[in-house]
Amino acid sequence: MKYQLKNKIRFIMMLSFTVLTVISIYGYKTINFRNPDDFHTYYKVVTIETGDTLVNIADKYNVTNKKTWTYVNEIRKFNNMSTLDLYAGDSIVVPVTTYKTSVAVR
Repeated sequence: MKYQLKNKIRFIMMLSFTVLTVISIYGYKTINFRNPDDFHTYYKVVTIETGDTLVNIADKYNVTNKKTWTYVNEIRKFNNMSTLDLYAGDSIVVPVTTYKTSVAVR
């Protein structure tokens, strides 16, 4: 028994819509629409307090919405840290990248 489409136009429209939706979502997540000249990086000295973690610090200063662990690793590399350990009273330098049009986190 052969399957027959009853409404070919509707089928083609739904297929086209689905394909365009998938392409749009994939493209939105992979394309960076910003020019590198739109960014400004400054360096913030952060004094560690009891309970601070690199993840919390990364979440606080991650203005450009990088993946948290990517940003944590950038902070670790910048401070020559081999572990995630932080101790109250120590200081680390956090590279903060902002859009030139946005207000910097202080």
